[in-house]
Amino acid sequence: MDKSKTKSANVKSSNTSATKAKDNKRQQFSESLFKKATGYYLEKRYHEAFVRYKLSANLGNPQAWWMLGVIYLEGDGCVRNETKGIEFLYRAVADNEPHACYDLALYYIRTGVNTEKAIALLQQSADLGNGNAAYKLGEMIAKGENGLKQDFKNAVEYLTKAVDAGVDNAYIPLSMIYYGVKKNVGHAIALLKRCTDSSNRDLVALAANVLGDIYRCGEDDSIIDLVESVRWFTKAAEAGDADGMYALSVHYERGDGVTQDETEAMLWLRRAADAGHAKAQRRLGEAFYWGDGVPKDLDLAFKWCLAAAQQGDAEAQYCVGLGYIKGEGTAVDEELATKYFRLAAEQGYVNAYIDIAKLLLKKSASSEALTWLKKGADAGDAECEYGLGLIYESGYGGGVEPDVEQALFWYSNAAEKGHKKAAEILSEYK
Repeated sequence: MDKSKTKSANVKSSNTSATKAKDNKRQQFSESLFKKATGYYLEKRYHEAFVRYKLSANLGNPQAWWMLGVIYLEGDGCVRNETKGIEFLYRAVADNEPHACYDLALYYIRTGVNTEKAIALLQQSADLGNGNAAYKLGEMIAKGENGLKQDFKNAVEYLTKAVDAGVDNAYIPLSMIYYGVKKNVGHAIALLKRCTDSSNRDLVALAANVLGDIYRCGEDDSIIDLVESVRWFTKAAEAGDADGMYALSVHYERGDGVTQDETEAMLWLRRAADAGHAKAQRRLGEAFYWGDGVPKDLDLAFKWCLAAAQQGDAEAQYCVGLGYIKGEGTAVDEELATKYFRLAAEQGYVNAYIDIAKLLLKKSASSEALTWLKKGADAGDAECEYGLGLIYESGYGGGVEPDVEQALFWYSNAAEKGHKKAAEILSEYK
């Protein structure tokens, strides 16, 4: 054997091993820097994180390129630089770093710069195993967003990928497709039950609420199980969810799936109201107004109805308007009464039409009053029809041209619905 060739081969092998060892140390050092940087980033020690990410990136770590891109875009620990942020994200994308693909896609969607590129990046990220990208794509496809054609079959594929990758948020939209589109209630329920094992308290509450609704009023009678409904609403309520608390109060009030218990019903109604549930607040206000299950208290009645009204509950807005007119639980204030009647009327709450019209007529605003009365009449409200008759008969101070024919038409409509005053006026014309 040629000893010189053997010696040369040994030298090459030694050099290769040394290079590999050097590369391994370099990689280990880079990963150590990245790990340390991430710890600082999570502690919001952004500048210290930035410095170490930069060192790791200089050693060729694609994950560090990704995080530098994020930091430059956000301006955390450095001067915000969008150009550098995009540049570093693209370097990571070129190395198939899935998180970089995802974050760059979100940037393009948020800015509206390039939705086609965003979709391609999401697909790349999902194909690389990023569950969040699969979830985002699945939701977009299910809704037909950002130029994507609505396709539930394709959406299910991506959402299933997301669930399998541990993205718990994907359970809800996936279960809703199985429930509402595929009509596979059993699989939808199974997915929702799996979701209730999540560590995300809000997600558990949402899934439990949906399960409660399905068992309470599912499309298929064979699914309805009020005892199960109570069980899931209880789980939602105990997770601090206001919807679950309110649903439980209704179950106890009616005795649906549980022994009827007014005390328990009121307990959960109060908890839901305290948690900010608008309908619960309004119903609690009504309970105090009538003394239903609680001592009658007009001040508390007004307080809770006002809280619900400020959240946009139309019926509560109407009740607040009545409170200001009657001075119940508050001082009389016709301006505020007009404000809340108008808010309720703008949401189509029919009872508010006649009351806001009356206040407007007191201010000689007959034109606007006429508008609201017509809306009420179109909804079949006899009191509004009677009011239209009065306006057209008298002209109300010149704000509307008198029209006896129109007056009789509206009096007649109201009388047919049993309105006594309208019938009396009609009899005088005969």
